Amino acid sequence: MKVGDLVYDHGLGRSAIVLEVLKERPSEIHEAFVARQHGSVCYYRVLYDDGIIDSICDYEVEPINENG
Repeated sequence: MKVGDLVYDHGLGRSAIVLEVLKERPSEIHEAFVARQHGSVCYYRVLYDDGIIDSICDYEVEPINENG
């Protein structure tokens, strides 16, 4: 995924736009859970359709419409 992509978060039932591709895990995402449950993970900062900005892992969302 890249900046501008529209994604859907099934866990929250909301769509979001990717604002930033993060180079490392943000502190609000706990490393122990991610490492134990998933292998290599990409992190993103997104803007949800309700105006909330949050950090997510790639396995939490699926692309709806890729920019570009």
